[in-house]
Amino acid sequence: MSGDIRRAFTTKYTGKGLQLINRIVIHPPRQFSEIQFDKIAVNAIWDTGATHSCISSRLAKQLKLIPNSKRTTNTAGGLKTSDVYTIDIQLPNRVIMPSVMVAEIDLIDSVDALIGMDIIGEGDFAVNSYEGITSFSFRLPSCHTVDYANTENKRNEKKLSSTEKQKKKAKRKQANKSRKKNRK
Repeated sequence: MSGDIRRAFTTKYTGKGLQLINRIVIHPPRQFSEIQFDKIAVNAIWDTGATHSCISSRLAKQLKLIPNSKRTTNTAGGLKTSDVYTIDIQLPNRVIMPSVMVAEIDLIDSVDALIGMDIIGEGDFAVNSYEGITSFSFRLPSCHTVDYANTENKRNEKKLSSTEKQKKKAKRKQANKSRKKNRK
């Protein structure tokens, strides 16, 4: 599946991004036919510091969701006990994460969902800021470990071995010159 690009997406910004935000679609959970509402596209912030995914209080009210439990969430403002709802979340790669238990929290005005580690941890997630342009990528399922330190070490080893080869070549050349000189 590693070549299946339909399971991956990349969100790019025009400059440096301080928040990782893109569009997702909230669906009623297929598993619970009694929960009905029209699917809706919303802005979602991706937060590796959040254990669970969440939705905004205004979205919960708009969709007239009925809570199925409560959860105590540790937010920037401290501990908060919130209602929990079950929804399906469609990611930008069109993959639907079924029956996600989301707590209701207060989010910034332009965002109605927060994608936490319960979803991020299911795949591979990378953030880049190459040449001052922020982008982030996500793919499902996880395909392999990305280890930038190991990659950099291998690159440095290749450079070093290339430099060593050049040094050895130069020494051989010098030795050949010396032998030719001594023959004369």
